[in-house]
Amino acid sequence: MKKNLVYLLSLLCTVVLFTACGSDDDSANESWKKLSGTYEGDALNLNLNGIPAVLISTGKSASVVTASAEAATVTLTNVVPEAVSLVVPVTLGRTPTGGYTLSGSKTESNCLITLSGTFMKDGQLELYVTRKFEAFPLTGTWKLALPSQAVYLKAAFGDPAIDAQLSYIAPMLNGLIVGKVSAVNVFLEEHGTFNVNWQNQGETTPTVMPEAIAAMVQLQYASIDGQLMIAIDKNVLAMMQDLLAATLAKIGLDIERVISLLEKNDLGGYYGFPFKVKQDGNSATFYLEKESTLALLDALPSDIKASLPVQFAPLLPMLQYAQVLEFGLTFSK
Repeated sequence: MKKNLVYLLSLLCTVVLFTACGSDDDSANESWKKLSGTYEGDALNLNLNGIPAVLISTGKSASVVTASAEAATVTLTNVVPEAVSLVVPVTLGRTPTGGYTLSGSKTESNCLITLSGTFMKDGQLELYVTRKFEAFPLTGTWKLALPSQAVYLKAAFGDPAIDAQLSYIAPMLNGLIVGKVSAVNVFLEEHGTFNVNWQNQGETTPTVMPEAIAAMVQLQYASIDGQLMIAIDKNVLAMMQDLLAATLAKIGLDIERVISLLEKNDLGGYYGFPFKVKQDGNSATFYLEKESTLALLDALPSDIKASLPVQFAPLLPMLQYAQVLEFGLTFSK
């Protein structure tokens, strides 16, 4: 009798044990479903190109939809300049402690966008986003074609008398630039950031943006609809507006007019400024078409316009009637 009782208790314990284990396994196997959701605000710890974006993550989000314990999609909203909403397929993995990770990539407008992240126990998503341009002909360091002809101007009014005078304008502007700077370098980094420095005449070192400010501003570029788009994060602009206003005021520019110029190209989480590009081997001309040129001139304060050579005075109000108008600068690698 005692043996039967022992066997019965052993059998009961075994059944209970396996049932409990099976329940736990089922729970673990279903835990991936809980990863689905939109991560934003304090729930999103975002790092973009190695720069923590915690302070500028307002309006940015990552929405996760899990299909299984191994696969999901992540929709980035306002995170990269290539697209307001970008869907990236990702693979889910497990951490040694039983948590979940994600990894995946997608090429959008010549840019490889790569995600890696970890789902934290407190419900936060730690997400790293990198951008990289591969085999993109515009990446690299571009030097303004000085002292030769760096200014590019293509304009036509359809009036022979006016058009005949236009050929003198580009050399004149080129002379003004040569008189002020000896070098201008534009850096289009492989990881999608944009920077520029220049060297004033008579100086031995280039003028650069302070490293701390450059890291925060993190100007980016993108290739959108055949244009090179310089992109600035809206949150950065809002945070630094007072500083930028004071800096621009020193050269006679009004921050509100600059912002209104940027608002013409709304990229979701970014404002953009577009350039057309004509590239021929190691030479490239970055230029603005008529609408962008007129908008840029409109943003210039009156004292800067007044400082232009007297030959330009009657031309400026006439530019809106030009049949063709392209204005830019030519660089070489």
